[in-house]
Amino acid sequence: MQIRLRGSARDWYDDLDNYDLTWEEWKDALETAFPRSTDFVDILETMLARKKTDSETMTKYFHDKISLLKKCNINGESAISCIIRGLPVEIRANAKAYKCETPQQLYYGYLSSLENYKQVETTKSRQEEANNSMRPTSVWKRGANIALKSKENDVLPKKCYACRRQGHEAKDCRVPRCEVCHRPGHTIANCWFAAGSTQQQPQKVYNVLFTTYNIYIDLYKKAVVINGHNLIAYIDTGSKLNILTASDKSKEHKFSHF
Repeated sequence: MQIRLRGSARDWYDDLDNYDLTWEEWKDALETAFPRSTDFVDILETMLARKKTDSETMTKYFHDKISLLKKCNINGESAISCIIRGLPVEIRANAKAYKCETPQQLYYGYLSSLENYKQVETTKSRQEEANNSMRPTSVWKRGANIALKSKENDVLPKKCYACRRQGHEAKDCRVPRCEVCHRPGHTIANCWFAAGSTQQQPQKVYNVLFTTYNIYIDLYKKAVVINGHNLIAYIDTGSKLNILTASDKSKEHKFSHF
């Protein structure tokens, strides 16, 4: 036993006065010299944090989990629940559906068939990983993104929005600008909007049409012949057919005086 002791344990062993002890006495001496200071909460957190990884087999995960459960004095259905919680998400439902009463039954009946199981990578996660690999590493940072855009703008040639020419900006443009309308290409002397402009402005022409009511009345008067008499008839636009009987002398008399 003394060959395996290292560090402070070796120093403690070398300082002993009596080495003629039984195994029970050795255990008591070790526990007295090196008391366990680990709290239950620390062991419980370690047990809950233990998860199945892709780099280990299902058997190794199961036995490590069982060892931590024994330190927490957890067994039965509670131990089964803790073991299932450490499994990958996609197989937890099947593990819960498996009917068992002890962790050993869960292992021999279900977990042992998944000895080299690895977590399934979804299509969405693969697509996101591919997209992230194609993006520049500096784009995800806000400051780096702004710097990248500013560099692209510096490469583009400068263009003046006033004269539409490249090589300078509007603030450095030398094209004359009107002081009245603030448009480039002309001065106040020939500006259409200037009060003292020498350009002859177009004159407005007002045409007044004089109409009489008689014009509209004549549109409804037509020359007609009734029984050999030439008369002026008034057309009723509201009817398709206008009829005058021969016996109606009063209407004929009225028509003859138009």
